Amino acid sequence: MSPKVFEAFAKIVASFYKGRLPDAALEVGASAQTLLSISDFEKSRKVALNAQKIKKLSSELQKCEQVIGNSNSLEFADREFNCVLSSSVLEHDKYFWKSVEEIYRVLISGGIFVVDDISNRLYEYDAYFQASWNSL
Repeated sequence: MSPKVFEAFAKIVASFYKGRLPDAALEVGASAQTLLSISDFEKSRKVALNAQKIKKLSSELQKCEQVIGNSNSLEFADREFNCVLSSSVLEHDKYFWKSVEEIYRVLISGGIFVVDDISNRLYEYDAYFQASWNSL
Protein backbone atom coordinates (compact mmCIF):
# COMPACT_ATOMS: atom_id res chain seq x y z
CA MET A 1 0.00 0.00 0.00
CA SER A 2 1.32 3.41 -0.87
CA PRO A 3 1.93 5.97 1.87
CA LYS A 4 -0.59 8.24 0.11
CA VAL A 5 -3.35 5.62 0.45
CA PHE A 6 -2.44 4.96 4.10
CA GLU A 7 -2.56 8.69 4.79
CA ALA A 8 -5.97 9.01 3.12
CA PHE A 9 -7.40 6.22 5.30
CA ALA A 10 -5.86 7.86 8.40
CA LYS A 11 -7.43 11.23 7.55
CA ILE A 12 -10.89 9.71 7.08
CA VAL A 13 -10.64 7.83 10.38
CA ALA A 14 -9.36 10.91 12.25
CA SER A 15 -12.10 13.16 10.87
CA PHE A 16 -14.77 10.60 11.76
CA TYR A 17 -13.62 9.99 15.35
CA LYS A 18 -12.42 13.54 16.14
CA GLY A 19 -10.41 12.48 19.18
CA ARG A 20 -12.82 9.77 20.39
CA LEU A 21 -11.35 6.30 20.68
CA PRO A 22 -13.01 3.41 18.88
CA ASP A 23 -13.41 0.27 20.99
CA ALA A 24 -12.70 -2.22 18.21
CA ALA A 25 -11.51 -2.09 14.60
CA LEU A 26 -11.43 -4.81 11.95
CA GLU A 27 -9.27 -4.83 8.83
CA VAL A 28 -10.37 -7.17 6.05
CA GLY A 29 -7.28 -8.36 4.20
CA ALA A 30 -4.65 -6.91 6.52
CA SER A 31 -1.15 -6.63 5.09
CA ALA A 32 2.30 -5.94 6.54
CA GLN A 33 1.56 -2.20 6.57
CA THR A 34 -1.74 -2.72 8.35
CA LEU A 35 -4.30 0.06 8.46
CA LEU A 36 -4.79 -0.93 12.09
CA SER A 37 -1.52 0.90 12.81
CA ILE A 38 -3.35 4.22 12.31
CA SER A 39 -2.77 6.13 15.56
CA ASP A 40 -6.51 6.47 16.30
CA PHE A 41 -6.57 2.71 16.94
CA GLU A 42 -3.63 2.69 19.38
CA LYS A 43 -5.77 1.71 22.38
CA SER A 44 -8.47 -0.17 20.44
CA ARG A 45 -8.99 -3.87 20.02
CA LYS A 46 -7.46 -4.51 16.57
CA VAL A 47 -8.46 -7.54 14.51
CA ALA A 48 -6.69 -8.48 11.27
CA LEU A 49 -8.77 -10.83 9.08
CA ASN A 50 -7.02 -12.77 6.33
CA ALA A 51 -8.02 -15.75 4.18
CA GLN A 52 -4.84 -17.60 5.12
CA LYS A 53 -2.11 -17.43 7.73
CA ILE A 54 0.58 -14.84 7.11
CA LYS A 55 3.95 -16.58 7.45
CA LYS A 56 5.93 -13.59 8.72
CA LEU A 57 4.04 -10.94 10.64
CA SER A 58 5.25 -7.36 10.57
CA SER A 59 5.77 -5.68 13.93
CA GLU A 60 2.50 -3.79 13.43
CA LEU A 61 0.52 -6.95 12.64
CA GLN A 62 1.96 -8.63 15.73
CA LYS A 63 0.01 -6.07 17.80
CA CYS A 64 -3.29 -7.28 16.31
CA GLU A 65 -5.50 -10.31 16.87
CA GLN A 66 -4.96 -12.60 13.89
CA VAL A 67 -8.10 -14.23 12.50
CA ILE A 68 -8.14 -16.65 9.57
CA GLY A 69 -11.49 -16.63 7.86
CA ASN A 70 -13.69 -15.66 4.96
CA SER A 71 -15.26 -12.23 4.83
CA ASN A 72 -18.34 -13.81 3.20
CA SER A 73 -19.11 -15.45 6.55
CA LEU A 74 -17.58 -13.56 9.48
CA GLU A 75 -17.44 -15.37 12.80
CA PHE A 76 -17.99 -12.28 14.90
CA ALA A 77 -21.02 -11.12 16.88
CA ASP A 78 -23.44 -8.58 15.46
CA ARG A 79 -22.31 -4.99 16.01
CA GLU A 80 -18.88 -5.96 17.37
CA PHE A 81 -16.75 -3.32 15.59
CA ASN A 82 -16.79 0.49 15.52
CA CYS A 83 -14.72 0.60 12.36
CA VAL A 84 -14.07 -1.74 9.45
CA LEU A 85 -11.32 -1.06 6.91
CA SER A 86 -10.56 -2.73 3.60
CA SER A 87 -7.93 -1.72 1.05
CA SER A 88 -7.75 -3.33 -2.40
CA VAL A 89 -9.43 -6.55 -1.25
CA LEU A 90 -13.11 -6.67 -2.13
CA GLU A 91 -12.53 -6.42 -5.89
CA HIS A 92 -10.88 -9.86 -5.66
CA ASP A 93 -13.87 -11.37 -3.85
CA LYS A 94 -16.16 -13.29 -6.21
CA TYR A 95 -19.04 -12.79 -3.77
CA PHE A 96 -18.12 -9.31 -2.53
CA TRP A 97 -21.76 -8.41 -1.78
CA LYS A 98 -21.83 -11.17 0.84
CA SER A 99 -18.74 -9.65 2.42
CA VAL A 100 -20.33 -6.19 2.47
CA GLU A 101 -23.47 -7.63 4.11
CA GLU A 102 -21.30 -9.34 6.73
CA ILE A 103 -19.27 -6.19 7.33
CA TYR A 104 -22.45 -4.24 8.01
CA ARG A 105 -23.68 -6.98 10.33
CA VAL A 106 -20.56 -6.71 12.53
CA LEU A 107 -20.42 -2.89 12.36
CA ILE A 108 -22.07 -1.00 15.22
CA SER A 109 -24.83 1.46 14.44
CA GLY A 110 -23.08 4.76 13.81
CA GLY A 111 -19.80 2.98 12.95
CA ILE A 112 -17.77 3.55 9.81
CA PHE A 113 -16.70 1.27 6.95
CA VAL A 114 -13.87 2.67 4.82
CA VAL A 115 -12.98 0.80 1.64
CA ASP A 116 -10.96 1.43 -1.49
CA ASP A 117 -10.55 -0.57 -4.65
CA ILE A 118 -7.52 -1.48 -6.71
CA SER A 119 -7.50 1.97 -8.32
CA ASN A 120 -7.17 3.31 -4.74
CA ARG A 121 -10.40 5.28 -4.93
CA LEU A 122 -11.62 5.62 -1.35
CA TYR A 123 -15.21 5.13 -0.32
CA GLU A 124 -16.52 6.01 3.12
CA TYR A 125 -19.79 4.53 4.34
CA ASP A 126 -21.46 5.24 7.63
CA ALA A 127 -24.73 4.35 9.30
CA TYR A 128 -26.65 6.55 6.84
CA PHE A 129 -25.67 4.23 4.02
CA GLN A 130 -26.41 1.15 6.08
CA ALA A 131 -30.09 2.06 6.09
CA SER A 132 -29.97 2.46 2.31
CA TRP A 133 -28.10 -0.84 1.92
CA ASN A 134 -30.64 -2.71 4.07
CA SER A 135 -33.51 -1.41 1.97
CA LEU A 136 -32.11 -2.90 -1.26
